[in-house]
Amino acid sequence: MENRKYVDVVMNRKSDKTTFFVIFSLILSALPFVASAYQIDTHALLTDETISFYNAHSDNDLPSDARAFLIDGTRREDDAPRWMNHFYDPIHERGLSYDPKINPEIPTGDWQKSKEWAEDGDNQNKLTYKVPATIASILTAVERWKISEITSKTDFTWREAIRHYVNGDTEQAFFTLGHILHLIQDTSVPDHTRNDPHPGDSPYENFAGKYNLSNVDKNLTDKLKTKSLIELKKLDEYFNGLAKYSSNNFYSKDTIGIQTGFSIPEQEYVSESNNYFYGIKRDENTLRKIRGIRGGSN
Repeated sequence: MENRKYVDVVMNRKSDKTTFFVIFSLILSALPFVASAYQIDTHALLTDETISFYNAHSDNDLPSDARAFLIDGTRREDDAPRWMNHFYDPIHERGLSYDPKINPEIPTGDWQKSKEWAEDGDNQNKLTYKVPATIASILTAVERWKISEITSKTDFTWREAIRHYVNGDTEQAFFTLGHILHLIQDTSVPDHTRNDPHPGDSPYENFAGKYNLSNVDKNLTDKLKTKSLIELKKLDEYFNGLAKYSSNNFYSKDTIGIQTGFSIPEQEYVSESNNYFYGIKRDENTLRKIRGIRGGSN
């Protein structure tokens, strides 16, 4: 009987975590900077909005103190060199990889797909990642003390988030879950789903960077009014679905044209405005989106 009770607790807690996790692709697809490379403070904003959206659509609000740990975990996933594993190209089934068709001058090497990195504790525990943190924590001294047991560790996988939660270590669980949130957020970025390392030259990075906890998109609440939670069965399904949408419907700077190895997106027609030509394509939601821009003649 006691064993059955324990199993019920484990499954209920796991279900709660999964329910919380499923809203990321929805939030990201609604944000105005979906085709962007996210800076650390933008990741913090995405996580904050995710929490608010979840609380507004769930019968069980997250604990009030969970917000800080989730946001800090999201930021800390960009500690070097973890970010090299934040790419997933669903068309060619690869992580960040050297591809002379895209960036012949950048010897990136080959790194793990983000969806595998999210669940590979063995890789995350390698000495490569056991280096001093490069990103400062935003937690208070008391909050840092609550997760002090794991601050020197490097395994922030989905399995570890669930394990901490089942054991009642909720602060550690939410901090670890923040790392997973970061990976899902990056999966909405075409640079990350089209194997484009974009070292400082993503046209969208500066635009996305203006959105942070101190500068929120004021139209976001209205954009999310008709949205609801999305629940899938496996973590892998969130990576696959969002990565395919991002890769198939948006260009990155260095992956425009079939010569880069990507045959889509393909425009349906061209529209001209103010001496610029815009390639337009209808997505599965029948919304017209800009696929590419080039300068027009005077």
